[in-house]
Amino acid sequence: MLLGALVAGAQESAKMWCGDANVELSAGVVGEASDHKYCAVGVAGSYGLLLKEKFYVGLGLKPSYIFSSGDHEGFFMPIYGEFRYHFFEHGKFGIFGIARGGYSPVERRGAYAHLGCGVNYKRWQFGIGTSYQYAKFQEDWFNEIVDLDYNLVFSTISVGYRF
Repeated sequence: MLLGALVAGAQESAKMWCGDANVELSAGVVGEASDHKYCAVGVAGSYGLLLKEKFYVGLGLKPSYIFSSGDHEGFFMPIYGEFRYHFFEHGKFGIFGIARGGYSPVERRGAYAHLGCGVNYKRWQFGIGTSYQYAKFQEDWFNEIVDLDYNLVFSTISVGYRF
């Protein structure tokens, strides 16, 4: 409902349609992600509306691969809604906060979330944050298939380009 109101109100005040693409590297920091040394690499891209030069609302896709040292690995592709707030923009520099929420519907299914912040320099952006990915893995334990639920929490760094 909030997204609908923002988009409806954006028709008059929208500065422009825009997007970004970011390469993200992540390392597990809590629970199973830390215990099994999970890491992830992915490309997050979103496209949406920049409203009143401060608020960005868009949709995104993040194909990524999560791997570990001897535990479960897999391909994730969260589809998410993204909200970004530009706290400060002056000349070539800017500071922003970002929030994403979504779901990975392929191979390794599960909820996805990301909270972070970053800086812009011209069209380049550099970010840090925390990502969460729920995952359900199947494993064969003594000829019995067992479902394992993993809550993976990552520390994430990113480098991207705004267009």
